[in-house]
Formats: sequence, C-alpha cells, structure tokens
Amino acid sequence: MFDFVRRRVLFYSITAVLLIPGLISLVLPGGLRPGIDFTSGTIMTLRFEQPVQQAELRDALGELGHGEAIVQSSDNDSFVVRTRPLTQVDVNDPASQSEIRTIQDTLQARFGNVELLNLDQVSP
Repeated sequence: MFDFVRRRVLFYSITAVLLIPGLISLVLPGGLRPGIDFTSGTIMTLRFEQPVQQAELRDALGELGHGEAIVQSSDNDSFVVRTRPLTQVDVNDPASQSEIRTIQDTLQARFGNVELLNLDQVSP
C-alpha cells in the first residue's frame, strides 16, 4: 500500500508548482479575457451572394472601426461576426442611421448583396 500521508509534502509541492504559475497568469495583463457573453456586444450572422474571404471581411470591418471584430466562417458563404455593442437608430432624430445599417451598406457596396440573417445584442 502507498503511504500518501508520509509523502504529503511532495504532493503539496507538486500542487503548488502547478497552481502558482496559473494564478500569476490570471493576474498579469491579458490574462483572462471574458467572452462576449460577459462583456456585452453584438453577434450578427451575415450571408453573401458572392464568395467572400474571411480575411477580406475582417479587413472591411477594421476599416469601419471594428478592428476588434471576431469573424467566423459558417456554411454557404455565411459568417458569424462578434463586435462591441453597436449603436441603434435614434427615434428622435430621423437623420440618424444605426451603426448596423452603416456596416450592412458598406459591406454591400464592397462585396455585393449581403443578407443579415440574425442580430443579437448581448448585454451583461
């Protein structure tokens, strides 16, 4: 039979060697990055009529001021895009245009017809 109690100092040391670097990495800048579910943001699903490269779409969103956007390819020329929270239309100002509409118009001008399949505003 193996005597765990007698070798407890060894096991405590092994545990400390594994835990301490992990705890330090959480405290350092850039350690733990919570996802969109915890930080709020916008998730939209876009479908293009013409084939679009993921890198091209990411670059186009970067030019629109959304360099933080996470672009994931989906099926049939569709993409799931996660960004910071986007502004909505101000109902009191008829000249205002939502940021979502601006993105959609710009992408349509650059890549052709684009369809917004899904739009979710996530708040913490």
